[in-house]
Amino acid sequence: MPSEFLPNKSRQVEFSLFGFQYEITLVLYVPKENKAVILLCTIDDKGEIDGAINKPNIILDYNNTKGGVDTVDQICASYSTQRITRRWPLAVFFRILDIAGINSQIIFNNTQLLEKTPRRRKYLSELSVSLIEGHMKERAKINTLPKDIREFLSQWRVLKEEHNAENQNRNACSGFETR
Repeated sequence: MPSEFLPNKSRQVEFSLFGFQYEITLVLYVPKENKAVILLCTIDDKGEIDGAINKPNIILDYNNTKGGVDTVDQICASYSTQRITRRWPLAVFFRILDIAGINSQIIFNNTQLLEKTPRRRKYLSELSVSLIEGHMKERAKINTLPKDIREFLSQWRVLKEEHNAENQNRNACSGFETR
C-alpha cells in the first residue's frame, strides 16, 4: 500500500484521497477524527465525491450494499461447510462452497413454483446427494468393490438398483441348460 494511505492523525475530517492503477481504485476517507476508511474498488475508476455530503461515491456504494454481505455471512454461519484448517486455500474453498450453495438455492427458489421453499440444511443435503449420485452409480458397477464400500452403496440403494437392472438383462446361453 502506498505510504500516503497509511494512518496519519493530522488528516482533517471528511478528507478523501484516491489512488489509481490500471482498473483498480484505492480510496482513503476520514469520517471522524483519528479514523480512516480504506477501500479497494474495481468498479468505479473515476474517484468522484458526492458534493452534498462530501463522501466518495465508492464509500456510498459500499454502505448501500454491505447489508447483502452481512446477510450472506449470517446465512453461512447458520449452516456452513467450513472446518478448522491451517491451510488458507482450503478455507477459501470452503467459503466458495458456502457462497455457491447460497447462490444455487436462490436460483432454485426463483425457478421452482413451490409454495414452501426447502430449508437450507435440507436443500444442501439434497443438492449434495444429487451431485454425487452419478459417481456412486458408476462406482457401484465395479465388480471388485470392497465389502465396506458395497455396504455403504447398498444403504443408498444405488447398488440394489444397478444389480436389479443388470440381472434383468441376463439370459442363459443357448447352448447350456438352466437348472
